Amino acid sequence: AIDYLNEHGFSGELKKQYISKTVFSICKDGIQDFFELPQGLKKMDIKKYMEQFSKNWGILVELVKLREAAK
Repeated sequence: AIDYLNEHGFSGELKKQYISKTVFSICKDGIQDFFELPQGLKKMDIKKYMEQFSKNWGILVELVKLREAAK
C-alpha cells in the first residue's frame, strides 16, 4: 500500500497502527485526508483495494472542487 501511495504522488505518514487496521494521514494536490488499511485479511487483493482507493480519492477531489466553486 505504501509503495502504491508513493508511486501515485501521495505523501503522508503513519498515524496509528492497530491490530485490525493501520491509519495513515495522506496528502495530494493540496487535499489532506486519512486512509485506513485493514490488517489480517487473508484473501485481500491489495492492488484492487488500492485501485478502489484511487477512485474514491478522485471523487473526494471533485467534491472539494465543487465546494470551493459554490462559495
